[in-house]
Amino acid sequence: MNNRFLYLEPMGGLNDVLTGIYRGYSYCKKFNRILLINGNRTQYQVNFSDYFKFSLPSLIYDTELIKKVLASSDSFYPSAFKESGNKFFGEGISFKFTDNGYYSSELKAYVNLPSSDIQEKVIISSICGGNVSQSYEIFKNLGFTEIVKSYCHSKRILLPNSYLCIHARNTDLKCNLDELLSKNEGILNQYRNIYLATDHKESINLLKSKLPSHRIFNFCSFPERSYNNLHGSDLSADIKIKDLLSDICIALNAECFISNSKGLFVQLLRILRKDKNSNLSKYTNI
Repeated sequence: MNNRFLYLEPMGGLNDVLTGIYRGYSYCKKFNRILLINGNRTQYQVNFSDYFKFSLPSLIYDTELIKKVLASSDSFYPSAFKESGNKFFGEGISFKFTDNGYYSSELKAYVNLPSSDIQEKVIISSICGGNVSQSYEIFKNLGFTEIVKSYCHSKRILLPNSYLCIHARNTDLKCNLDELLSKNEGILNQYRNIYLATDHKESINLLKSKLPSHRIFNFCSFPERSYNNLHGSDLSADIKIKDLLSDICIALNAECFISNSKGLFVQLLRILRKDKNSNLSKYTNI
């Protein structure tokens, strides 16, 4: 087999992961490589094939298949990774973010995406971030497995057909929920049922202090310990990713959506809500 590969560990939250995949996939298209996405090494720590279905060609995102590719490869870039492919699924190698990109202190090598073609069979890379147009392009080619669809549906049917969705990212990036509520009193009075998509349990309590609690919905789990953001918390990996995807579906199905959150994730939600492309019907028909 003469295939060449780009092994990718996309870091950060969902938007960062999707932009990382876009950048890695673009490199592969340009230089005729197959993209390997190790979801187990993202902050979500899941095998992507258990949750996602990508419609893109030349892409492998199943953990066991990636292990086989790495085990059969004897040529890595950077060269420090020679004979180290099997360590990507244990504690042997870690990548830490630095001012110059992601770095492996164990092997003393950076794993930035090269700007040109490389002769080695497997390129090792870790990427975090990009722009929202990149994450949108990947999301359009992303589907959910039946397990995820069933989970999202089980949450969606707990809501009436008509509801307002408020998005409040209020952990690592802060929003002013009080100000949002004050500026949208008319909308709040228009909808009897409100879903609050948030990473911040105290924001739910704040909303319930302003409005009757029976009008407020949230289906997410929250960690017992303090956390900087949900995707980096110690929640169960399975619950973490399912709750995220369920909230996306709920936000896309909402009759109305308001937010003053910061960051690219909420921008992605707004773009997806505006998109009338039939590609997104798989998320609005759950």
